[in-house]
Amino acid sequence: MLPELAHAINSFFQADKPIGFICVSPIIGAIVLGRKGIELTIGNNRRIVSDIEALGAKNVITSVEEAIVSTHGKIVSTAAYMLGPSIKDVAKGIDDLVRKVIELC
Repeated sequence: MLPELAHAINSFFQADKPIGFICVSPIIGAIVLGRKGIELTIGNNRRIVSDIEALGAKNVITSVEEAIVSTHGKIVSTAAYMLGPSIKDVAKGIDDLVRKVIELC
Protein backbone atom coordinates (compact mmCIF):
# COMPACT_ATOMS: atom_id res chain seq x y z
CA MET A 1 0.00 0.00 0.00
CA LEU A 2 1.39 3.36 -0.98
CA PRO A 3 1.41 5.57 2.10
CA GLU A 4 0.14 8.48 -0.02
CA LEU A 5 -2.91 6.48 -1.08
CA ALA A 6 -3.68 5.39 2.48
CA HIS A 7 -3.29 9.01 3.61
CA ALA A 8 -5.66 10.27 0.89
CA ILE A 9 -8.32 7.66 1.75
CA ASN A 10 -8.02 8.37 5.49
CA SER A 11 -8.20 12.12 4.86
CA PHE A 12 -11.38 11.77 2.80
CA PHE A 13 -12.93 9.45 5.40
CA GLN A 14 -12.10 11.78 8.30
CA ALA A 15 -13.44 14.79 6.36
CA ASP A 16 -16.69 12.87 5.71
CA LYS A 17 -16.17 13.06 1.94
CA PRO A 18 -17.50 10.29 -0.33
CA ILE A 19 -15.12 7.63 -1.61
CA GLY A 20 -15.98 5.17 -4.40
CA PHE A 21 -14.41 1.73 -4.86
CA ILE A 22 -15.02 -0.26 -8.05
CA CYS A 23 -14.24 -3.89 -8.97
CA VAL A 24 -11.33 -5.26 -6.91
CA SER A 25 -10.46 -1.88 -5.34
CA PRO A 26 -12.75 -2.39 -2.31
CA ILE A 27 -9.87 -4.48 -0.94
CA ILE A 28 -7.93 -1.20 -0.72
CA GLY A 29 -10.79 0.28 1.28
CA ALA A 30 -10.68 -2.73 3.59
CA ILE A 31 -6.93 -2.44 4.08
CA VAL A 32 -7.12 1.25 4.98
CA LEU A 33 -10.52 1.50 6.69
CA GLY A 34 -11.46 -2.06 7.66
CA ARG A 35 -10.87 -1.41 11.36
CA LYS A 36 -13.63 1.21 11.14
CA GLY A 37 -16.16 -1.57 10.41
CA ILE A 38 -17.07 -0.32 6.93
CA GLU A 39 -19.25 -2.31 4.56
CA LEU A 40 -18.07 -3.00 1.02
CA THR A 41 -19.07 -5.17 -1.88
CA ILE A 42 -16.53 -7.08 -3.91
CA GLY A 43 -18.59 -10.02 -5.09
CA ASN A 44 -18.84 -13.52 -3.74
CA ASN A 45 -15.35 -14.98 -4.11
CA ARG A 46 -14.96 -16.72 -0.75
CA ARG A 47 -11.22 -16.15 -0.49
CA ILE A 48 -11.43 -12.42 -1.18
CA VAL A 49 -14.48 -12.03 1.08
CA SER A 50 -12.55 -13.81 3.84
CA ASP A 51 -9.59 -11.45 3.31
CA ILE A 52 -11.83 -8.37 3.52
CA GLU A 53 -13.52 -9.60 6.66
CA ALA A 54 -10.17 -10.48 8.26
CA LEU A 55 -9.28 -6.80 7.83
CA GLY A 56 -12.39 -5.80 9.83
CA ALA A 57 -14.65 -4.76 6.94
CA LYS A 58 -17.92 -6.49 6.04
CA ASN A 59 -18.63 -7.71 2.50
CA VAL A 60 -22.22 -7.25 1.35
CA ILE A 61 -23.32 -9.56 -1.45
CA THR A 62 -25.02 -7.60 -4.24
CA SER A 63 -25.82 -8.01 -7.89
CA VAL A 64 -23.47 -6.62 -10.52
CA GLU A 65 -25.97 -3.81 -11.18
CA GLU A 66 -25.82 -2.45 -7.62
CA ALA A 67 -23.59 -0.23 -5.55
CA ILE A 68 -23.82 -0.04 -1.76
CA VAL A 69 -23.22 2.77 0.70
CA SER A 70 -21.57 1.85 3.99
CA THR A 71 -23.34 2.83 7.18
CA HIS A 72 -19.89 3.85 8.52
CA GLY A 73 -18.76 6.81 6.43
CA LYS A 74 -19.52 7.77 2.88
CA ILE A 75 -18.00 4.66 1.32
CA VAL A 76 -19.63 3.49 -1.92
CA SER A 77 -18.64 0.30 -3.72
CA THR A 78 -19.69 -1.95 -6.57
CA ALA A 79 -18.30 -5.36 -7.54
CA ALA A 80 -18.15 -4.62 -11.29
CA TYR A 81 -16.02 -7.25 -13.06
CA MET A 82 -15.68 -9.28 -9.86
CA LEU A 83 -19.23 -10.39 -10.82
CA GLY A 84 -20.00 -8.92 -14.22
CA PRO A 85 -20.26 -11.02 -17.29
CA SER A 86 -20.23 -8.03 -19.67
CA ILE A 87 -19.66 -4.29 -19.86
CA LYS A 88 -23.43 -3.81 -20.20
CA ASP A 89 -23.99 -5.33 -16.74
CA VAL A 90 -20.94 -3.76 -15.11
CA ALA A 91 -21.90 -0.29 -16.39
CA LYS A 92 -25.17 -0.41 -14.44
CA GLY A 93 -23.35 -0.93 -11.14
CA ILE A 94 -20.79 1.75 -11.95
CA ASP A 95 -23.55 4.20 -12.90
CA ASP A 96 -25.27 3.41 -9.59
CA LEU A 97 -21.99 4.07 -7.74
CA VAL A 98 -21.49 7.42 -9.49
CA ARG A 99 -25.08 8.47 -8.70
CA LYS A 100 -24.64 7.58 -5.04
CA VAL A 101 -21.29 9.36 -4.75
CA ILE A 102 -22.82 12.51 -6.28
CA GLU A 103 -25.80 12.28 -3.88
CA LEU A 104 -23.37 12.13 -0.94
CA CYS A 105 -21.44 15.22 -2.10
